[in-house]
Amino acid sequence: MIKLTSLYLQVIFGNILAGYYAEQIGLPVNKLICASNNNNVLYDFLTTGVYDKNRDFLKTVSPSMDILISSNLERLLYYISGCDNAYIAKLMKDLKRNWSL
Repeated sequence: MIKLTSLYLQVIFGNILAGYYAEQIGLPVNKLICASNNNNVLYDFLTTGVYDKNRDFLKTVSPSMDILISSNLERLLYYISGCDNAYIAKLMKDLKRNWSL
């Protein structure tokens, strides 16, 4: 039998969200690392709390990371809002209309 005492995850956002969920249900996770490319969309959001899709956008060799709106952003916000459907619907509508949260 193998016992995990800590787990390092160094993955792109989709997998880091899965890692966060796994940690929430008891997996011993020591550290979650949000990888980024030159666009820094998710890194900027996680460090400043501001999600701004009205920004310069660079095409890189990482097309899966060349995004302005992450599909997992809505899932993360839903979870950390306490599963508040109405609030998340408003945030996503505001993001679509104003280009920022």
